[in-house]
Amino acid sequence: MDVIESIVSVKVFGVKLEDDFDIIDTLFDGKLTNIKCTKEGEYSARAIVTAKITSNDKNLNYIIAEGFVDFVYDLFCLFGVRVSVQEWTISTDSDYLNGKVDVAPPAFVITGAEVNKQVQKIKDNFLDSEMSGLFYNLREAHGQSGSVHRFRSLFAIFDRLSEKTPKKSIDYYKMKVVYNSEIQKLYSGHEYFVRFINCVDKLENAQLEDDYGNDYSDKLKEARKKLTSPYFINDQVAEYILRCIQVVRNRLNHGSFKGVTEVVVNSGYELLLPYVQKLIKEKSTF
Repeated sequence: MDVIESIVSVKVFGVKLEDDFDIIDTLFDGKLTNIKCTKEGEYSARAIVTAKITSNDKNLNYIIAEGFVDFVYDLFCLFGVRVSVQEWTISTDSDYLNGKVDVAPPAFVITGAEVNKQVQKIKDNFLDSEMSGLFYNLREAHGQSGSVHRFRSLFAIFDRLSEKTPKKSIDYYKMKVVYNSEIQKLYSGHEYFVRFINCVDKLENAQLEDDYGNDYSDKLKEARKKLTSPYFINDQVAEYILRCIQVVRNRLNHGSFKGVTEVVVNSGYELLLPYVQKLIKEKSTF
């Protein structure tokens, strides 16, 4: 029986690689090997992921390629901002048509070591029906189906993975320290710092008051006034950002859009995404 080799190439948008690297694993029962991740350009927020597929059927190779595209999408959703797979190709023909998804965004720089650290986690959960909902929401959070849907998908993951109080609500008191640290690390440099300030300003001006009369927009504003240079966030500010995001989610769920504009939703999304990615990456079991 003939052996058919195919090369699959996946273009991932929304990620910046520090350097080219190999993914040190095989997938799909060893049929998919030689996985290489390459920078498209020095300043490009795109990466090219290639692999070799070997089987006895060109159509099986194509099906494996489609699965690999989803695998790559799941993996890089942990690292980018609005990640998408806009283009992929396979070197052999098939009886199927190749579809495309169109989205385009900014990104943080990531290393090969960071990506390789998450490969086994995605591999272990890739075909787990119980985990499909979480990774579906992660893909939807990066998708093009509208800012509200992306935000709600992202918050669903946050709600699932967050620490809880004895009453099963999100324990913001415990989570604020780690969130503060993550934001300080990610929003360094003038460009990202300005983005952070713009996002927080949107939450401050949205009058985000919960059902108990707590105006977290106002609390956030007051907490920021108490910051001393050079700090742009502390634990208290971190907690009120997360609580503002919670109010946005509650209003969307209840159909109350007071103060919740698209820019407010997008701000909440951007400020929550890196933290959700961190929660997934650090979770040993789900």
